[in-house]
Amino acid sequence: FSWFINLIIYVRVIETVVAKTNGSQVDHGYSQAYCEATEFGNIKPEFFLSIILIQDLFFVTLMMWTSLYMVILLYRHHKVVQRLHSPSLSSQSSPECKATENILLLASCFVFFFWGNNFVTLYEFYAHEKMTSLRGFNTVLTTCYPTISPFLLMKNSKVISQFTSSQSLLRITC
Repeated sequence: FSWFINLIIYVRVIETVVAKTNGSQVDHGYSQAYCEATEFGNIKPEFFLSIILIQDLFFVTLMMWTSLYMVILLYRHHKVVQRLHSPSLSSQSSPECKATENILLLASCFVFFFWGNNFVTLYEFYAHEKMTSLRGFNTVLTTCYPTISPFLLMKNSKVISQFTSSQSLLRITC
């Protein structure tokens, strides 16, 4: 369903993308390294952008609510487990706390980079003079979350920490 909605929305973008002519002077539109989209025909660009922003807002809000729901479930589970076990059994943080930390860290990181990317894209769309440095910054913002998220997930993984400690022990013995 989500894929179908995106197909309907972005089919207009596919129709309006042309080869790049001049990268510094473009009216309202979006310009990348090899292509640009400036004309929307009889559809106003503000209408198109508002549809995209409403869709993004809906799905990011849905993601945040599901993340919050998972955190609440983990919190309740943690309270039940605490009643069953003695608190003096382990000094380490519980798996529920680690999972909650991962969920909150990943969700907030995603929201930060996603909305940062959207704000830069909106600025690029409405700016009359296109700045190549801003385009590079937007590319970095786009790639930050997929680059950082595996490291955030590996931070609490026992398998990864055991692997890295065994590698350092192997280096010391060699």
